[in-house]
Amino acid sequence: MGESLSLADYRKKRVRSDVEIMRDRFMSIVRGINTDWQRAERRGRLDEWIAEELDDEVDDYTTDLNLLNQIETGIGVRTMIFHPYAAYAGNTTGFAAGFRYQDEVFATPAMRTEAEARAFNILLYLRMMTDGKGIS
Repeated sequence: MGESLSLADYRKKRVRSDVEIMRDRFMSIVRGINTDWQRAERRGRLDEWIAEELDDEVDDYTTDLNLLNQIETGIGVRTMIFHPYAAYAGNTTGFAAGFRYQDEVFATPAMRTEAEARAFNILLYLRMMTDGKGIS
């Protein structure tokens, strides 16, 4: 009779697919940004924290859509906006923003405003291209 493997042994031996690795990197980066975002927001320093992350002067990153568009254009990200109730099933709590990388779409968690979603998306894109090493 064949040798039996425990589920833990199977998981250790199983080779993870590129999609699983990419998803794990993405989720780790989102959790990191979200933790830092919430910490800065509680302290009333969200725009200052975003400026530090962007290595830029403090500005109105959480409300100025024109400023966010200039940043998106400057870094070369094509942003998609997901409006609550209108974009995809399950997004009924807020705005989300996303971008396409290779054949995948990456999106932010639901945010209160379009500007916040776009600011989060800029940070997500920049971290994915550096920390995630382009995610590939």
